[in-house]
Amino acid sequence: MGTGGGLLNCLDLCREFVLVANGDGLVMDGIAALLDLRHAVQVDGGLIGVAVEDATRYGSLAIGDKSKLIGFREKFPGRGVVNGGLYLFRTAFLRALYRLGPLSIEHELIPQMIEAGANLHVVCPTSVAFIDIGTPESLSEAEHFVETHLMDYLQSR
Repeated sequence: MGTGGGLLNCLDLCREFVLVANGDGLVMDGIAALLDLRHAVQVDGGLIGVAVEDATRYGSLAIGDKSKLIGFREKFPGRGVVNGGLYLFRTAFLRALYRLGPLSIEHELIPQMIEAGANLHVVCPTSVAFIDIGTPESLSEAEHFVETHLMDYLQSR
């Protein structure tokens, strides 16, 4: 079903908002700010953005005024804000886009939401540890990443 198809098929189990986490990324901060979007007026959701020195591997986010997500950019070298893989969506907005079949959150669902007028925001923690574990090489680094950054994160709370 893809990430989006799986999400759309579980909406009957969701409340007003649904928190979605990709399985191929670890981001060590920003969840509380993302969840705070539930209380913002006329916000349909958002995602965590992570500032990186080189966005070549990931592609980047196109961000407008007041941190509004306006789209995804293709991969290009240089600094950028990339998708941290944690999303918050208003369930009612997703229900309006429901359809059967496979669907990607990043390539289809979010662009459709933006086209339909969704007000999605990017939450960018100022300094956040992030690792994409979507390749075998980076997956082998995940345990060390968590060990290294978890104590720092807990001590900052």
